[in-house]
Amino acid sequence: MFFYILLFLSISSLWWYWKARDKRKVANLTGKYIFITGCDTGFGNMAAKTFDKKGFRVLASCLTETGAKELQAVTSDQLQTVLLDVRDSNSIKKAATWIKAEVQSEGLWGLVNNAGIMGPSAPTDWLDIEHFREPIEVNLIGLINVTINMLPLIKQAKGRIVNVSSVGGRLAFCGGGYCPSKFGVEGFNDSLRRDMKAFGVKVSCIQPGLFKTPLTNPAKILKEKEIIWNRLPPDTKKQYGEEYFQKDSLHIVIPASILSLIIYRLVRDRHKVRNLSGKYVFVTGCDTRLGNELAKWLDRRGFCVIAACVTEQEGQELRSCSSLSLQTVNLDLADSSSISRAVVFVTEETAGKGLFGLVNTAEGTTCAAAPTDWLTIDDFHSALSVNLLGLIEITLKLLPLLKKAEGRVVNLINAKGFMTFVDSGYNLSKWGMESFSDTLRRDIQHFGVKIKKLKDHQ
Repeated sequence: MFFYILLFLSISSLWWYWKARDKRKVANLTGKYIFITGCDTGFGNMAAKTFDKKGFRVLASCLTETGAKELQAVTSDQLQTVLLDVRDSNSIKKAATWIKAEVQSEGLWGLVNNAGIMGPSAPTDWLDIEHFREPIEVNLIGLINVTINMLPLIKQAKGRIVNVSSVGGRLAFCGGGYCPSKFGVEGFNDSLRRDMKAFGVKVSCIQPGLFKTPLTNPAKILKEKEIIWNRLPPDTKKQYGEEYFQKDSLHIVIPASILSLIIYRLVRDRHKVRNLSGKYVFVTGCDTRLGNELAKWLDRRGFCVIAACVTEQEGQELRSCSSLSLQTVNLDLADSSSISRAVVFVTEETAGKGLFGLVNTAEGTTCAAAPTDWLTIDDFHSALSVNLLGLIEITLKLLPLLKKAEGRVVNLINAKGFMTFVDSGYNLSKWGMESFSDTLRRDIQHFGVKIKKLKDHQ
């Protein structure tokens, strides 16, 4: 009897599956408009050709005129192209206006956010902030900007959005801005899906592995890595050794990174810090409750605290209730010149001893947490520029001092670093911090520098 019940349930489940799958099939493809970004080469180019053959009305964006002409030469007359640079808000607005005129009352049935770049891939302490900024501007901020501008047309058609992320959005396997940008895409996708469900808009995220596209061209990646290596200061080259940079080093990046992570988990350090006197700790965001209280606590423990505040007044208030050894410095993480001045101050204060600790607690003004279609790109950009790019820049510039003291970096994240509750740039910045912390830990652990993530659930 049990066998027949099981057989009946199996057949019923199979029937339900096929029935549900049939309902998901798209009927009447003709007349449905799909906008695809990044169609010069790679996935976007192939997707545009495939959808064109299926009968969709494809609107393909290309970065170059050459890419657009080559695509039009191998597709039907129905496919149309538009030039688009996702880093340029004006370019996006022009494309949105053109698309609105094309689709008219039909609306936009599909948006495929595919445009992206790899950016340099190398150990974190080889890089500067610009190596992170460009991939984040293209892969994350550009994707958000395109989506926000297209949402009214997509809601009109009750369409769907497909965001092309990466396996690098789940596992931070290399240093640079690529993985933080893809972690951010994952966070944006989660909140966007919930926001759009009520309007009948479907949102999906795909995570390709390593495919043979121009993005993952080994020769190009290795060439970029070699250029960065040649520009490194002699001290950094000496730390790694000339033999580190070999032609086959590219091929061991991913396995070595994963192996390092496993070893780290098995053999993590459990020793307490001793001899606190004379150890310098730099804490950002000391005008906020958490950073302020942490600076006072470390000061009472005997550390030489250098506390960063946005204004001089906040620094004076902190000094008034701390010991004479606590020093303050003004710091605005959205301003590269302010970061450079703070680094000079810390270098002079530590006087050759190096920096024992860096605690990144500073956060920009939290933008309004609201549904995605209520926000503008500036709402995302303001939070990302401080919480993610600012954190990366101050960390990169202090790495030489941290390596000198074999110190540690503590990055304050919170629950929004692994779950997106509502949409805002704040949430995405925390996803990016997760990725940056993971790659940074693997890249500099062999210098004796420890990286920790603190997840505040409040």
